[in-house]
Amino acid sequence: MGHDRGLTMIVLALASASVEIAAEDTRPVHLSLLRSLAWIALPCALRILLPSPKDPGKRPPLWVNVLIVAGGLLPIVLEPVFRTVWGSGNALELLLVFSLRNLGLGLAAAGAWRSCQRLAAIISLFLVLFAILAPIRVNGRAAAAAA
Repeated sequence: MGHDRGLTMIVLALASASVEIAAEDTRPVHLSLLRSLAWIALPCALRILLPSPKDPGKRPPLWVNVLIVAGGLLPIVLEPVFRTVWGSGNALELLLVFSLRNLGLGLAAAGAWRSCQRLAAIISLFLVLFAILAPIRVNGRAAAAAA
């Protein structure tokens, strides 16, 4: 079970990095990877601190669920601060994708519970799909506007 838990976190970390790169293609890749690493660090620490359940098939405790949801809401809560400090922010679609990314990272951190691990895997698939399709959508819109 421990290996599966680590692999789930690795898959979510890769999906998170791909989302950061795809979200803003004008940003240098190394800066996107650093930003992704910053978002990944907290769930990795949480993964180490979370206790292993006696029965992985049961639901996680309420406080674990609250932490996961709070992490998922973090991009939306911090957006007004970023807009105030830097004068710019992300589109609502990106905020929702970033929230989903954080939700997936939180679920991967709680991957000792099977339900969390399965949901994290599903979220990673969606994030990779977004990372693949986001540049096509952006370039397609730019090509249509230029024509």
